[in-house]
Amino acid sequence: MAFYENTIVAKQDLSEKDIKNLVKKYDEIIKSSSGKVIKIEEWGLLNLSKKINNNKKGFFIHFKFEGAKDTLDKIKDKINVDSSVIRNLTVKYKKLDKDTEYFKKKWLRMKRKNRKFQKRGVNVLNNLSLFQKNDGKFSRKKCPLSSKNAPVIDYKNVSLLKKYMSDNGKIMSSKITSVSFNKQRKLTREIKKAKLLGLI
Repeated sequence: MAFYENTIVAKQDLSEKDIKNLVKKYDEIIKSSSGKVIKIEEWGLLNLSKKINNNKKGFFIHFKFEGAKDTLDKIKDKINVDSSVIRNLTVKYKKLDKDTEYFKKKWLRMKRKNRKFQKRGVNVLNNLSLFQKNDGKFSRKKCPLSSKNAPVIDYKNVSLLKKYMSDNGKIMSSKITSVSFNKQRKLTREIKKAKLLGLI
């Protein structure tokens, strides 16, 4: 048994009921194959960096679970025939981070704001964006990602990844950012994962 994160991106036109059924379906698939669901996060409807199957947005559902190869095979087989899923990513970990949630606060804040505007016929959730402005400030001496309190390099930490990317979407050189060789490799891997999901 190993630990995994599985992120599902579903079509933008699914109803709230459809999303709940989707969460329930994959929750049951994991459990039925001797897996153990540790945590489920619903990131909500988020803007995609580029269109995926004519979808400008996608519903993001994130599973943290413990399972075996059989669990992964069943998830993969189901996703391959699931027309409501437009993108999927599974990542294996030695240990899961159960506490950090990169999208929860943003989504809940937008939902609260949206309630105030719904009566006016305005849906502010349509303006939800993952992208944050790159201030372009880097240390030229020490690796900014190697210190004790450095932020975690993770494909879900979109605001951090965007800081190390140029305006045309390319990873910035370590000569500019002072990122160490090992951290640069990890940045590259996590940015590729985020791009696959349409997060950046």
